[in-house]
Amino acid sequence: MINELDLSFYSDRFHEMKLEGLKQKNFVYGKNGTGKSSITEAIKNNHSTEYDIHLFNGYKRVFGENERLDAIALGEKNKEVQTKIEELNSTIKELSKDLREPVNDEENTYSRHRDSLQDYLKIKENIEEYFTKCASEIKNRSNPQVASPTYNKQSFKEDMSKVSKLSKDEIRKYEKTIKEDRKDIEVNLKLPVINWEEIQEEINGLLTTSIKPTKIINELERDHRKQSFAREGMKVHSHRDSIGNLLHEESCAFCGNTISELRWSELDDYFSESFKKHEEDMREKINEIDVHIERINDVEKINKNDFYLAYEEEINELNAEIFDYKNNTNEFLRKLKRALKYKLQNIFEESKEIEVSAQNNGQEILNKYNQIVEENIKLSQNIEQRKKEARDKIRWHIVNLYIESSDYKELHDHLNVSKGKKIEIKTYLNDLQENLNKLKNEKSELVNNSKSNIIATENINKLLNGLGNCTFTLEHVEEEGEQRGQYRVKGIDGSLRSVAELSEGEKNILAFLYFLNKLEDVDQNTEYDKGKIIIFDDPMTSNDDNVQYLMISALQKLYEQQNHPQLFVLTHNNHFYLQMCPNKRKYDKQNYLRLIKMNEKTEFVKITEPKDDLKPLYHELWEELKFAYENDKTTFMWNNMRRILEAFNRFVYGSEQPRDIERNIGEFEGKILAVSLIKSLHVNSHIGYETDVDISGKSKEELLEVFKKVFEAIKFESHFKVYWG
Repeated sequence: MINELDLSFYSDRFHEMKLEGLKQKNFVYGKNGTGKSSITEAIKNNHSTEYDIHLFNGYKRVFGENERLDAIALGEKNKEVQTKIEELNSTIKELSKDLREPVNDEENTYSRHRDSLQDYLKIKENIEEYFTKCASEIKNRSNPQVASPTYNKQSFKEDMSKVSKLSKDEIRKYEKTIKEDRKDIEVNLKLPVINWEEIQEEINGLLTTSIKPTKIINELERDHRKQSFAREGMKVHSHRDSIGNLLHEESCAFCGNTISELRWSELDDYFSESFKKHEEDMREKINEIDVHIERINDVEKINKNDFYLAYEEEINELNAEIFDYKNNTNEFLRKLKRALKYKLQNIFEESKEIEVSAQNNGQEILNKYNQIVEENIKLSQNIEQRKKEARDKIRWHIVNLYIESSDYKELHDHLNVSKGKKIEIKTYLNDLQENLNKLKNEKSELVNNSKSNIIATENINKLLNGLGNCTFTLEHVEEEGEQRGQYRVKGIDGSLRSVAELSEGEKNILAFLYFLNKLEDVDQNTEYDKGKIIIFDDPMTSNDDNVQYLMISALQKLYEQQNHPQLFVLTHNNHFYLQMCPNKRKYDKQNYLRLIKMNEKTEFVKITEPKDDLKPLYHELWEELKFAYENDKTTFMWNNMRRILEAFNRFVYGSEQPRDIERNIGEFEGKILAVSLIKSLHVNSHIGYETDVDISGKSKEELLEVFKKVFEAIKFESHFKVYWG
């Protein structure tokens, strides 16, 4: 028994290259075009040398029609047949010898194929060893470690589909990421945020304030230098003692003359209290500027080591902004300070407002810094994921280096050359095997038809009696001068029927029964003991119920036998599949498989429990309607709705004509479309009605609403809800 089927030569048809889990009984359902015949072909091509394979795939290759005799030809037995069989035996023997393992190390097609396969497998083994070596080196790599301790050859092969090439800078970046420690910091940038416009406005106010002396001293008038000199002299001299008494004998430090009380009084009046207040305000503002300058100078660069590598560039840019901010701000403050100091020295001199460009007050820098800190904290939360991504990137780069190496390219080139030779020899071997199978089939036909056709016909007639009113039998043609193995068809009343009147189903059941009868014969074509495999590739081609159930009964009788050969039944017929398979299905002991075409290729869907198994055809029609709706196939929706209503009409009203449904349709929006749908049920698209409408402009929602209204009109809304959902 074969347990799995190699489908590597059908990679353009199937998603999977192996069909696994085969059992003694295998039941396969798939619509036309899903690859049933390809599976059959694969069984024949891959296992015909190991097993005696019997295939039934329709009546056309089993018998022919003799128009002259109006008869069916089931075989010949004459000297020409015997001579042909002997010729076939000789050819089959030579081909079999070429396709069998030789004796004494002789060379033949088998040995060449074996050697090419061994060479191919040896190179594949070398490549696998290379992959193992590469995986081991990657696993043991350190500083940084880029693979887990479980990294192996399979991991390396999976990484081959993800390879990428990194630059040196990218490698350094990812290596730093791997080595990064967790960074948890708080906002600590102490950058003064100062309203420079407000300070500038205050200082300009001080600079432009006009101070006038309250008493005129002629020698000081209109001479700012003398005014400043006098003001400084008043600071140098203290004309009162520590308790406030006037010092009468104090001398001028410049000229040596005694400073009189009158002179002090004049100077006090000249430099009034408003003057003194203004002077104090300017000195305070200078002190305030000195504080700002000190705070600005205390601002340090941001330590980029406090942040992850991802923000290195942004931190550098931010530090450059801080540097510019400090320089610009200091220059701005010093300019203000110089203006104030000059005003202090020339307090009675008129001053203009100082003009400077707008300054960055530092808030934008703080905002950027806080944003980076926030993002830095978030990165701490997924640091392990980023490290994993960095390790993956470096590992994929290393894998790329391995597969781009000359060692691997040389192995890969050798593999391609070996694969080409293997395919070439395998193709030649398959051609020989196909020719051998044809010769064996030809011989089998000749042998069976010539030796057992009479018995086979009797057995077939017994089974045909179960067809009821459709019964017909085969009658051997006994006419002198005509070759043996010709059979006419007799109807239930004993009269002859023309072979041309046989339906496809009747021809198919004859071929099917003939095929089953052949299975019971001793296989004279087998030259050594081999197991049998029986394949039925879409055996049911007729819609005739009697013929269908006869075929189903025969198949069930076959697979219910003890120790029956391995069996494959493949069909596209939903009803046939449901009826033919065992009622009590043992999913663990029997193989049930569904073929579904997805993206131009077929997928294998194992059926392992009742809920996954096929449903009756009526259920399938509703599923197809949903598929058409979901994929915007409005024309298909129309066809499926007609088929559903046709089946519903037959079941509920017991009628081929939809008049009972139409009679119950009341007035509603879209009635014309509904009536057109109903009238087209039985006649489908073969007859048109004047109520037919063009659906090309209708949306899928409009069609579905009309369909629902039909069920609502005939009081079967719940039926619609059950199937549509």
